[in-house]
Parts: sequence; C-alpha cells; structure tokens
Amino acid sequence: VAAVLPRLFRLDSLPGHVSPIEGLFASAASRVTSEGWIGLGPGAVADEPAGFAYLLGAWSLLAGDSILALRLLPLVLSVVTVALLYLLARRLLGFRPALFASAMLALSLWHLQFSRLILPTMLMLCAVLATAHLLAAALHETRSGARRRSLAMAAGLVVGLTPYVDSSFPILLAAVALYCITQVALENENAREVAAALWIAAALAALPYLFMAASDPGAAFEQLTGYSITASPEYQALQGITEQTRYLVASVVSTAGRVLFGAFGGERTMLLDAFTGLMALTGLMVCTVRWRDRGHMLLLTFFAAGIVLAGLTTEHGVYGRLVVAMPATLAAAGFGLHWALTWLEGRLSKPAIYGFVALLVALIAYMNLDAYFGAGPTVP
Repeated sequence: VAAVLPRLFRLDSLPGHVSPIEGLFASAASRVTSEGWIGLGPGAVADEPAGFAYLLGAWSLLAGDSILALRLLPLVLSVVTVALLYLLARRLLGFRPALFASAMLALSLWHLQFSRLILPTMLMLCAVLATAHLLAAALHETRSGARRRSLAMAAGLVVGLTPYVDSSFPILLAAVALYCITQVALENENAREVAAALWIAAALAALPYLFMAASDPGAAFEQLTGYSITASPEYQALQGITEQTRYLVASVVSTAGRVLFGAFGGERTMLLDAFTGLMALTGLMVCTVRWRDRGHMLLLTFFAAGIVLAGLTTEHGVYGRLVVAMPATLAAAGFGLHWALTWLEGRLSKPAIYGFVALLVALIAYMNLDAYFGAGPTVP
C-alpha cells in the first residue's frame, strides 16, 4: 500500500510540469522508437548515458508516449526497489529491520520525488540494490564454489552495466571497491575469489563503454569530472590548499547533514523526515560498533562512499547522485528502529511497543506525504 498508492495518487497532475532533463529523455525515447540507435556512450542524452532512453523507448511501445505513460516506468521501477531493499535488508539484518526499512523507503520524500520523474534514478537504484544483494549473497555462500562465483559475476555484470544507465556510476564503483577491500583486509572467507569474479565480469560488461571512452577520451573525462565540485566557480575562487580542503570537507558534512538532519532544519527539500533520520543515525552508530559483521560493513561502506563522493559533486543534481547512499541510509534506519524496539522490550509492554510503532509509522507517513502533496513538489 505504501509503495503503490502514494505514487499513483495525482500522477496525472503532480508534478505538473516537465523539467528540461525529463524532456530530453522523452525526446530520446521517441528517437529510439523511430531511429533505433541513438548512441550509448558518454553524453548521449545531454550529460547522461542513453541506457534509460532505450528502456523508455521500449516502454513507450507498450504504454504510449505521453508524459503520463512515460512516468509510469519510473513508478514501476520504484515499487521494485522497495521489494529489493526488503530482500537486501532481510539478508543483512533480518526480517524486522527489513520490514521497517522497506516501509521507510516507500514513504520517503526522496524516493517519492524520483518515482514520478522521467529520470534514470530509479533504474540506477535497482542496480545499486541488486549489486549489494548479489554481492552479499556471494560472500555468504560457503557451500558451493560455483554458485558463489555465479553470484559474484552477476553482481559484476550489474556493476559493469551502470555506465550505460546513469552518470553516478563512479560512486557505485567506489562503494563496491571499498567494500571488497574491507572484506579482503579482514581476511573474510572467499572474499578474494568473490572480488576477482566480480571485477572480471564488470570489466567485460563495460567493454563497449571503455571502447567508446577510448575513442573520445576528452568527452569521457569531462563526463567523469564535469560534476566535480572542484570545477565550480566557488572552489576555483579559493586561494590555498587549506581553504580548498575546508570547502571540500564542509560540502561533505553539509551533504550528510541534509540527509540525516534536513528535516530538523526545516528544509523544504528534506531527504528524510526527522524520525527516519534519527533512526538512521542510530542504526549507523550501532553498525559502527559492529563493523566487523559483513552486513553492517556493507551499509557503512555504501553510506560513506555515497555521501562523500556525492558531497564532492556540484550542488545541482546532488540529490540524484545520493542514489548509492540512500538504500544504506534507509536500511540503517530500519535497523535503528529494530534496535530501539529490542532495547524497549521488557521495559514497556507489548501493546505499548505496538502502539509506539504504529504512531511512528503514522508520523513518518504524514510528514513525507504532506511535504510532497501538501506544499507542492519540487524537482530535485
């Protein structure tokens, strides 16, 4: 109910306008259906890859090419991401944290905004969640070496396809690399084998992209660095390494603050409501204490890489580039609520705990839905 009904409600009128980047993807989808091939590499659709445009073109053949019909595709993908987060969090954290995490994702303002926009964000979120789930499954597979390698290669295949989907793919690559490094460093069983299989499969899947990048290295380099905060006029105006470093650190801290504490500051473009942000902070703190656990380490590395690298990009579009950090953040929020309820057990009666959960979910739903439908949505 939380995943489907809010996304269908007033879909024909909210958001009422088409942003320029949405118009470019809609136009690219139309070209796909008429021309068949519009390119694939860096900058095929403005500054974005064209993979989503091909999927959108195929979708338009089934659902139509109106804006409402095209917006149904990210909506469907957004419902899929709720299920994928549940599966990932259940594998890493257990049933109750997974249930809470998927509910919080379904109700989050960040997710609700992008589920109604003709952008590749929801497709990229599917890739992030699928990668994390397959990687975790591969590392947990201790009985069958063939199955372990197959899962790792499947994760690598998804990673290798992300350069064709969204320009935020370097953030996912960094998160996966950081997680693989931690598992190898901790000498976890089969970590080297899983990492090798994953990166070989990723390299093979990315070969067409690498060939296109090699044919025009300038365009590829510009795509990778075009969103860097170091290219901004504000950064360029700074004098000295100290001032530049302070600016970069402040940008990362600001990004983390907007994710976890944006609602406390009354920001119109909050990413999480105050209660979900508090639960996420609690979950991340508990995960930090238990950092040797593979599941907790995965959340920490994806959150850290996602926040830091998104914070080092330009302000425009940064909310979309948080696609790697947000699943870990919401999973941590679900785990934080689970941990809080575990602490309350024995201190409060079960009816009181059930009432607390019901009230908290109701408040989370109200704050997010009112922020989107009450004041009118903004395009992130």
